Amino acid sequence: MPSKDDVIVRWLRPRDEHGESVVRAADWWPHTRPNRHLHWPAPTFTDPVKQYPPLVAEVDGKVVGRVFLEAICPPFGELQNMSVLPEFRGRGAGSALVDECVSRLARKGFLAAFLQTGFDNLAAQRLYARKGFTVAARGVMLRLVRFINLRILD
Repeated sequence: MPSKDDVIVRWLRPRDEHGESVVRAADWWPHTRPNRHLHWPAPTFTDPVKQYPPLVAEVDGKVVGRVFLEAICPPFGELQNMSVLPEFRGRGAGSALVDECVSRLARKGFLAAFLQTGFDNLAAQRLYARKGFTVAARGVMLRLVRFINLRILD
């Protein structure tokens, strides 16, 4: 059984065999539509949205999870569509992905990370709570936020 120390988090590489699609196909929420930010208000800023390639979690050379990190409305970054293969859940891959996203956002000077998850996705909610996220809003989805780079929290 891999531990968090066995998980490597990195950007998805073009040469990754199957890559993101294998993770996505394994456990994709059936109600998800391809329309980005379906339940979030449209941003009012004029700067282009910066979306990075997916970050992937790798164990023993196999991509077992992925998450998209987006600078939706700087200084706020969004974790999107995180998924971990079912057989690797509870083994540190999701935790490593969240930690890496928060770390990258902190290094870039972002003030907060946010995400949304389904009300029925209790495992994800527990993970995000352990990682310092708190409920910010309830709507069609549960919206969570974690503040970073704020001296008042230190």
